[in-house]
Amino acid sequence: PSYITEIGAGKVVKEGLKTALDSMENLAKKQQDEVANKVEGNETTDNNKRQVENKKAEVYLRPEEVSLAIGRSGLNIKLASMLTAYTIDVFREIDENEADEDIYLDEFADEIDQWIIDAIKALGMDTAKAVLNAPRDMLVEKADLEEETVDNVLRILKSEFE
Repeated sequence: PSYITEIGAGKVVKEGLKTALDSMENLAKKQQDEVANKVEGNETTDNNKRQVENKKAEVYLRPEEVSLAIGRSGLNIKLASMLTAYTIDVFREIDENEADEDIYLDEFADEIDQWIIDAIKALGMDTAKAVLNAPRDMLVEKADLEEETVDNVLRILKSEFE
């Protein structure tokens, strides 16, 4: 398998990142072609044009691939962004039944400070149920949050499912 290594740091990013990069490059090319074709035919949609101009890519992955694509502390996704010059948003593919049962943490931005959400997401948990199923002590230690903060987050998330 192919590997990408980060020079000097000795960190190895596995094949999943290469696959994600290839997908993003293909997506970027496809979006540019679509916009070019639509501009020629005067059928430009603002969203497609904006995505290419802003160099933004949305990547949808199976749940088990998301943490690999993002990497520890977001290293893989940052590296991919630097290599492609695109802002990359990674989304987890979910079926409709699962979507009804869980809620992304970003939906709680009005009740939970964004830096707290980011700290929890850095642990690879991006949904309310993932956080509720995680050990409380792990959230305190790994996300470097105070116990009171974790308790407040858990209370807010639990209330959504009651």
